[in-house]
Amino acid sequence: MRQILYVSLAGENKISCWSIDNTSGRLKHLKDTEVNDRPAPLAADLDNSLLFVGRRDLPCVTSYRFNSLTGDLIHVDDGPK
Repeated sequence: MRQILYVSLAGENKISCWSIDNTSGRLKHLKDTEVNDRPAPLAADLDNSLLFVGRRDLPCVTSYRFNSLTGDLIHVDDGPK
């Protein structure tokens, strides 16, 4: 199973996606996803299918469906504002 790491980069308004090598632990950059309003805390659901992103400049949590093979993030919804 491929391991994916998501890192919020608030100063750059994006989430960076990395794959983790199961043997060496080395990281390989896959892609970045633009997210407005300084993304901050990240959390995944128990099924590892949704990524929830808190944002510093807007009292809102945005949800993304993620693909564990490619790292793609697909916007699902913005929580209450």
